Amino acid sequence: MKSKLLCLLVLLSLSFSLPRQYPRDEILYGVFRHDKWVHPESSYLGFVLDDLPERVPASAYEQDGHVWYCENTQEILDYQIDLASAAGFDFWTFFIYPNFDQYGTQSYSYGLNLYLSSEHKDKIDFAVVIPSQHVNIDRWLSLYLTRIVDLVQDEQYLREKEYNRPVIFIYQPDKLESGGALLDSLRAMVKAVTGKNPYLIGVIEKAGEVAGMEFDAVTGYTAHFSNIDGANQPYDNLEQSNRNFWDMLNSTGLDVVPIVNTGWDGRPLVEIFPERDYYNDLWYQAAPAWKIERNLRTAIDYLDTHPKDADMIMVSAWNENAEGNWLMPTDNNYRLNRLSKTMGGQANYPPAIVGACQ
Repeated sequence: MKSKLLCLLVLLSLSFSLPRQYPRDEILYGVFRHDKWVHPESSYLGFVLDDLPERVPASAYEQDGHVWYCENTQEILDYQIDLASAAGFDFWTFFIYPNFDQYGTQSYSYGLNLYLSSEHKDKIDFAVVIPSQHVNIDRWLSLYLTRIVDLVQDEQYLREKEYNRPVIFIYQPDKLESGGALLDSLRAMVKAVTGKNPYLIGVIEKAGEVAGMEFDAVTGYTAHFSNIDGANQPYDNLEQSNRNFWDMLNSTGLDVVPIVNTGWDGRPLVEIFPERDYYNDLWYQAAPAWKIERNLRTAIDYLDTHPKDADMIMVSAWNENAEGNWLMPTDNNYRLNRLSKTMGGQANYPPAIVGACQ
């Protein structure tokens, strides 16, 4: 009898100590894109990355002694779709701007426009992020709503898994001047063309930003906020900051979409935006790929232990290279390769496109 009991205890001990299995097929993996930095008619002034070769995109080239790069060709966007899909990502998010150029907004939408025109787009879904500060501009509001209604009807538009509702992200919802009234209009217009209420995700920094408004879930664009003073912090501290942020999201009572930072170090941008000297106050050392993968696995485990979740994880970001927060192809694809092991994707990639902007 004692031997049987001992065997049972050993088996139970082994079952609890076995490593968790990855990937999780029930989870949707998304990654934020921020295409505002690259103008579609000229290569990005990548001189801020001259001394940071690990951040230089694979499509870069050298001119006048500086690094220049762009993402503004169909060839490059198609290639990025292939990479993101092969890595195991289910969707990209695009910050959406009115689809016209009278006020310069077309230049911010090049990524979305190239995605929509791509013959590869069926490999990865997409969703939009509404920047609240622009929706408040009266001349843009109707254009925003019209374009969103058009996009959610696209067959590649992201739907949440449980009820097949189109997913819409709203950045800094506390800055919406019309607040809940705008969300009501958005719901009605989307339901009219899809038959479904949209699944609204607030992209926030603090829990109070969704107060008084009806959201389904919350996430963040970045969670680099630290309780430790000083710059030059190890990535381990950024991981802990991410975990603390997930707990804050959970306190809202809404579904939680954990955000995973690949990094945070925007010091290069101070060179061209001196008013952003706050980047010098807090930054983190660049992480080896295995630490970013560890952070992603911790987010997956968090969903396992918190029933109030959206079965979705956001990674930040695809192309915030100057902000130290990137996954897009550089001279190597080690970050994507490593994360793909956890997301169930393909671990090795073909050589990157080099000099494709020239």
